[in-house]
Amino acid sequence: MAAQVEAVGCTACLNNWEITREGLNFPLGQATWPSMTIRVNIGEAKTRLSQLVAAALRGEEVILQKAGAPQVKLVPVEEAEREARAEIARRRVANLGYLKEKYRGVDLTVPPSMTDEEMEERYRRKFGPAD
Repeated sequence: MAAQVEAVGCTACLNNWEITREGLNFPLGQATWPSMTIRVNIGEAKTRLSQLVAAALRGEEVILQKAGAPQVKLVPVEEAEREARAEIARRRVANLGYLKEKYRGVDLTVPPSMTDEEMEERYRRKFGPAD
């Protein structure tokens, strides 16, 4: 059973596809073009999970559907982590950006809590004199 897919991109690349009454079927084991979106029902995804994971690792967009509505998108872990880090960085810059003008020219360095002499004195009180 071939997966139901929605082709997004070049229509001239359809030579390995099957056109059936239900729509366009794509054999998952074959290579695809980069802008390919594979839409698969969750029930079929259970039986073809390894093929769908391989397709996601190749860079294809794999979307799992339930009753025709998109539910889950399969993406490689590295890509998901990279996107999450970029989103966190973007939020941090956005959150701190509003304070930029308020603190322009102000020295925001935090002085040490104790001087070296105070640290030595504290060490001597706690552990005794150094030999």
